[in-house]
Parts: sequence; C-alpha cells; structure tokens
Amino acid sequence: MIEKLRSIIKIKFIASTILFLMPFINISCGTVNVTFSGMELAFGTTYKQEAILSGGASEKKFEAQPTVTFALTMALFGVVFGFFKRKPALLGSLIAGASGALSLIYFTQWIANQKGGNATVHFLFWFWLVVILFFGAAGLSLYALSLQSDPKLE
Repeated sequence: MIEKLRSIIKIKFIASTILFLMPFINISCGTVNVTFSGMELAFGTTYKQEAILSGGASEKKFEAQPTVTFALTMALFGVVFGFFKRKPALLGSLIAGASGALSLIYFTQWIANQKGGNATVHFLFWFWLVVILFFGAAGLSLYALSLQSDPKLE
C-alpha cells in the first residue's frame, strides 16, 4: 500500500514540474495582454509591449519571482524524494508539497498587491492545478507516514 502511495506522490511531483511549462498567469492592462508560464515566472523573461500611440514595440523585462522559483525547486525536490524508500523521504515529500503550495498561494497575494490601478491578474487553470497537486502530494505523504508508523500494518 505504501509503495503505491509513494508512486502516486512521485507522479504528482513529476506532473507539477512538467506543468510549470504551461501558462500560469495572464496580466492585462487596457488593451495590453501578457501571459506568463510557470518557467517564465520562475526564471524571468522579456516580452514585447506594443505602444498604441506610436505604433512601435518595446521590450520589457519581467523579473524572476522568488516564490515561484522556490515552488519549482520544491517540485524537483519532491521528484528526487520519490526515488528514496525510507521514512525521511516521505517527510521530505510532505515538506516539499506543503511549502510549494504555500509559496504559490503567497505569490497570488503578493502579485495582487503589486498590480497597478487598472491592471487585472488572472491565475490560469494550470497554476491552480499545480497548487492542488502540491497539496495532494503533501496529503498523501502525511497519510503514508501515518501508515508507516502504525505497528499493526507492518
């Protein structure tokens, strides 16, 4: 039973890591609409902003977001912990899942406080799916730890 849970936990972390390639947020301000993937949020990127009045485009830099970088790191740690079969690996998966999810939730609050007057930020489906996968991995890790420490099940 515990081995099946470990496999599911590892799959959740692998899926979380892959989903960082998908679009996470959409920021719109007037007619300007920019979408960033999880990797772009984690490592920073440049994007073109078209000037409506002059007709030209300027390149803007979007800095790496430390909380998203931390969440990606936690997803990678979760994948690594999935290859170990000892109890500390389950504890590591629990910590990685919970801290990854909480750092992404913190990011939602941080960016809401940073946005300008008429800017709107939409967190896309893939962002929330990663949060759910992180919490799911943490919950399954906690459940597996409770099974592992129950002497009746050994």
